[in-house]
Amino acid sequence: QPLTITGSIGVILTKPDIRGALDKMRLHTTTLSRGARADAFGITRAFTPDEHAAASALIHRTYDEFKRVVSRGRGLEIGDLQDICGGRVWTGAQAREHKLVDALGDFTTVLNLAKEALNVDAAHQVRTVIIRVPSKQELAQAWSTGAQALRDPASLVHSIVNHGRALLLMPFIPCNFD
Repeated sequence: QPLTITGSIGVILTKPDIRGALDKMRLHTTTLSRGARADAFGITRAFTPDEHAAASALIHRTYDEFKRVVSRGRGLEIGDLQDICGGRVWTGAQAREHKLVDALGDFTTVLNLAKEALNVDAAHQVRTVIIRVPSKQELAQAWSTGAQALRDPASLVHSIVNHGRALLLMPFIPCNFD
């Protein structure tokens, strides 16, 4: 849509530091880690100068790769992206002017463009699924199911078979930003 918010071609990294809150609550933590920068994203301290430099380098590498992907995907020169990147946000109309989107329209427009790209007859009916934000009750049920699955994996299978519900659990995977 012309007033849709489009963007931002930028990269952000945040690192909370909750030392002050812990101090107010008189809570103390101990962290055990192995390896340089293993606890770089720990929330009970600030970055060291070395970690700050490494995180900054990671942000720059990620931003450069992001621009390369946009350049390839949109057929734009990387040099031309400087004026439209940097975390800027555009309306849909502005994004089209900057060649960040192909067309303005609604869901039907997108569906028709997808059919065209996939060489599907325009008259072909496409089944659509509406995804909505779950209610608090549904989230509580999913959390309960997930917690039970950790204790008893068979209960997860039972829940899927009988209720068609599953909670996807994704372990935290630390990244090495050397």
